[in-house]
Amino acid sequence: MEYFRLMQSGLSVYQAEIPQLRRDTGILRPGAYAKLLHKGTGSAAYQIKNTVLTDFIEEPVFLVSDELFLVLEMYEPALENCTVLFFGGEEGKAQRYRQIVPDVLPCLSDRSEFFKDYSLKRLVFSESGIGRAKVFCAKGILSRQIFISLDVAESILRRNFSGIAMNKIETE
Repeated sequence: MEYFRLMQSGLSVYQAEIPQLRRDTGILRPGAYAKLLHKGTGSAAYQIKNTVLTDFIEEPVFLVSDELFLVLEMYEPALENCTVLFFGGEEGKAQRYRQIVPDVLPCLSDRSEFFKDYSLKRLVFSESGIGRAKVFCAKGILSRQIFISLDVAESILRRNFSGIAMNKIETE
């Protein structure tokens, strides 16, 4: 099986326009693999200005548009998520997003390499650690990254999503 890192394309400049995401201590708290707080309410709302939001926002938490979430959910029905609404923006209307928290899998191969500061030098997956997962994070990586299987990547590419890039990951 082939796997890809799901990334925000370099054209996205949302962070300066949505500063609340950096400061918030509620549902959208910063931090690696934050678990959803307030599962009972399951939503949050933010005011934005002069921003065109893309379908995937990688930092400070994983946010996907409602449309992209529907694609991910087809392949990973139990994907943990909560609703986030952005009001305002370039179109002046509410935009619905989902904060997602994929499962963290022990899928790094012994062939993966790290720099002295433990940042990633070369990423190699062991398919045995992934199993049947289609949307996941890798245990043992300092930076927050989402990975998807080939069928999910193809499904995303068939649709007209914006702000998304993918890099193929080496497997053994």
